[in-house]
Amino acid sequence: MTLIKNLFKMQALTQSDIISLHTKGNAETKSFLEEKYGKEIFSNPFGSINSLEDACKMNGTDLADAIPFPNPKNDKQRCINAFAAKIEIVQAANGGKIPDWKNDNQRKYRPWYWMNGSSGSGLSLLGVGYGPSDTYVASRLHFLTREHAEKFYEKFPQIEEDLMTQKSN
Repeated sequence: MTLIKNLFKMQALTQSDIISLHTKGNAETKSFLEEKYGKEIFSNPFGSINSLEDACKMNGTDLADAIPFPNPKNDKQRCINAFAAKIEIVQAANGGKIPDWKNDNQRKYRPWYWMNGSSGSGLSLLGVGYGPSDTYVASRLHFLTREHAEKFYEKFPQIEEDLMTQKSN
């Protein structure tokens, strides 16, 4: 705990840093951070994720390790990068919690898209589906809240477009 308190004295921490410390911290650290910043900052970590860098900070992932192809040469590499980025962002949005696939009472949310919709890419958000323990996409891409699933495309349209649509090089 003394280390955490010293960190606050030494440097200005970003909201992502603070949420990351809370996510990884023990009960004493969490209590200290909640007292200092209020519990509401930790109830919606997705609100502070505005970039892949923010998600990486929250997850403790080096940005260089998050994306397999730093300079993608083709559509396939862009798709793989988008998948890796979405995994990182979903993990951060879920606060590091993994959906419990054995629990039928826990809802897991996934965005649904409409092809040839009104967006410029031909991809637009149709809605959000949920299910108790079923999946239509890779399970690591499920959000634990409807709000996060709905906001993902709004915040990160390029990631979803690179993941879901083929484009010529």
